Amino acid sequence: MKDREAHLFIGLCLSALVESHRSPVLAAKLKSGQINWPLIVTISSRHLVTPALFASFQVHGLTEILESEVRNYLSIIHQLNLARNKNILKEVHDVVFKLNDVGVQPTLIKGAAHLTSGLYKDPGARIMSDIDMLVPESQLMSCVGALKSLGYGSKNPFDGELKGHHFPRLIHPNREVGIELHRWATSKNAIKAEEIFGASSLWEINGNKFRIPSREHALMINIIHAHTGALRFPGQINFRANMDHALLIQAPGEKVDWARISEALCSVSEKKAMEAFLDTNYWLMAVPLPLPLRTGLQLYLGRLGRKVCVTNHYFEKGILLTLFFIHYINSLMLRFKDLGLNEFLLRLTSPKKWKNQATALKNVVKSLK
Repeated sequence: MKDREAHLFIGLCLSALVESHRSPVLAAKLKSGQINWPLIVTISSRHLVTPALFASFQVHGLTEILESEVRNYLSIIHQLNLARNKNILKEVHDVVFKLNDVGVQPTLIKGAAHLTSGLYKDPGARIMSDIDMLVPESQLMSCVGALKSLGYGSKNPFDGELKGHHFPRLIHPNREVGIELHRWATSKNAIKAEEIFGASSLWEINGNKFRIPSREHALMINIIHAHTGALRFPGQINFRANMDHALLIQAPGEKVDWARISEALCSVSEKKAMEAFLDTNYWLMAVPLPLPLRTGLQLYLGRLGRKVCVTNHYFEKGILLTLFFIHYINSLMLRFKDLGLNEFLLRLTSPKKWKNQATALKNVVKSLK
């Protein structure tokens, strides 16, 4: 089993956690005896999804198929994360209680929202890095003061001018994770905080009041954080974000308006991030593409790009220039569509016609295996 097959196997495991009909395929893979477990554990640990693998095997009754050493290791990791998440949930409610005292109902975003709202049926499946809370910018410093009164502090000095979209991480010496108080949900305020507050739903647990973003806003925040920022680029695989996305898609509620989401993500980089993220979810986890069907060349190059992505360990460093070429071609396709040449492209760029003309890119993939 090489890197590409390992990534695809992890994608299958995570998709089975969302789509129960994939259980027979997963069971067949496990029984094949061809799983390179050291490689699987290495990749899943890097992506913070090792507990989710065990959760997937457990929910489908497949743990007995695993080798005892593998089963015991995955089970311990899952149990440790479950205990850790219970402590994190207590920390969330303690912080919310304190913020309520200063008149703020924080909006939980990212993992904190997913864990608290029960998006994950198994609370031990998702690893948490920190607790993200969106608060009104005018009350941000009041919230910081409230947390400092609980014993939280920041390692990074604050000079009085907030440069990023959140206050420097606040850490408590006796707590599991740090707290990030956001004035904006994403960098450059790509999704207006006021819109997130307005569309969010109010929750109350044990008298603590907080808000959870709408599903569309949660999807947008997930996409932007997964594929923009330092050392990230469109097409990079982020299994934890992929899993969040798949669960958000399946969550009950109104149908997701992808046209509205695409319109809200104004910049070119945000739109490319969305396209790449949705492609990655499709090829790795079989999450249906919600956007209108693309031209044949775009679909073919998108699939080839995913193969390139999962063939080499170093794709996360951004050294595979092939990906940039692929997304440059995709940008050209969108420009042609804007010029009214889409029908011409649909005839010209069928996968069959272009298959023979992509030999060079195929050779790149083969050389990396």
